[in-house]
Amino acid sequence: MSHDGSQCLHIYGVIPDARSARFEIWRDYDDKRLTDLFYYLKLNHSRLIMSELKWRPELIKDVQDEIRSKALQLYYESLDQINNTRQYIRAESVDAIDGIWQDAKPILSTFLIELSFV
Repeated sequence: MSHDGSQCLHIYGVIPDARSARFEIWRDYDDKRLTDLFYYLKLNHSRLIMSELKWRPELIKDVQDEIRSKALQLYYESLDQINNTRQYIRAESVDAIDGIWQDAKPILSTFLIELSFV
């Protein structure tokens, strides 16, 4: 997660035998280990599946906050792009209409002078 290695994300999964599996996600921050998720699955002799899932209580809030911040970032970036596109279209439309008017003005000048006397 960091260039100097002070923060690392680890994911470990193992199937020690044909009847069980274990999966763990943890992070290391400056020689401190923080377990985010632990999952254990076992098939007992009666062929019943037993499993255990433990996660850090703040993990759901962290994921929700990250999704919310990314959604807001996407919203504001989209809004900026829409505003830029609107301004571009408005400026190009004004330039195009002005160009048409400048081309038509000499042709229509006599008509406009006659129209002003009516």
